[in-house]
Amino acid sequence: MRVGIEAAVRDGGWDKLLLGERGREAKQAFVGMTGFGASAPAGVLYEKFGITAEAVAQNVRDMLA
Repeated sequence: MRVGIEAAVRDGGWDKLLLGERGREAKQAFVGMTGFGASAPAGVLYEKFGITAEAVAQNVRDMLA
């Protein structure tokens, strides 16, 4: 199980790390921006894109279920 957390968009590099050599898509998650070009204070962007400790914890709980 792997979770990537990035204050930017997901790109091909994350897929390699999250899925790994034998990774399964069902056991990976990414918490980060879903688009490029947003401009605002970091706290506002983190809330808008769900880059929060709560989002990370929920992703982990979902994978454990």
